[in-house]
Amino acid sequence: MKYSSRNINLFQCTYFVTVKYDVNHINGKESCHLNYINSQFCNVYKHVCHDLIDGNVNRQRHLHPFCIAFADVAGTRSGARTSIGYLTNEPHHHSIALIHPRIIDRFQLINNDVYWECLATRTNGVSSVNVKPILTYSDLRKVTDYSMKFAAQHLNDDRYCEKLELYLPKPKAKRSYLSASINRRNNGRFLS
Repeated sequence: MKYSSRNINLFQCTYFVTVKYDVNHINGKESCHLNYINSQFCNVYKHVCHDLIDGNVNRQRHLHPFCIAFADVAGTRSGARTSIGYLTNEPHHHSIALIHPRIIDRFQLINNDVYWECLATRTNGVSSVNVKPILTYSDLRKVTDYSMKFAAQHLNDDRYCEKLELYLPKPKAKRSYLSASINRRNNGRFLS
C-alpha cells in the first residue's frame, strides 16, 4: 500500500501506553528488575511491530512506532519519593507512542481490549497493556509529566538513570565518519 498524502493530525498518531508486569517473574537485585521489565517492554514492542508491519519487519524500521518509555512503580502518583527498592511494587512502563501515518489505519484496527489482553497473555511476565489516545497538546504535556515522575526522582542516580527510560526503535550502531577517520589516521590509537 502506497502512502497517501492525506492530512494526518499529530494526535491521530499519538498514544499513551501503559504496560504492567507480573511481579512473580521478577527476582534478584534492583538492576535485574529493571533489565527484566525493559526486556519485556521490548518484547511487547516487537509483537506489536510484527502485527502492524507486513513483510520483513527489520528492513522497515522507518515504519516502527517511535516510543519513549519510562519505568514506574505503584505509589509515585501521590508525589512521595519512592526508592529504587520498590521495583517489586507493581512495576510498569508508561510510554508515549507515535505511530507512523502509513500504519495508523492498521493500528486503529487492532487497538481494542481483546488484542491487548491477548498480547499480554502471549508475552511472558506481562500482566496487562492499556492504550489510550492522546488528543491535545495539554494531554501530551500531562502524560509526559506523569510518565516521567519515577525516572525524574532518580535522575542523578548513575546506577539506574539510563535504565529507567527506553527509546524504541533503538538506533542502529554505526561508526561515524569522524571516528573512522581518526582511527585511520592514528592506526586505532588515541593521542594524548
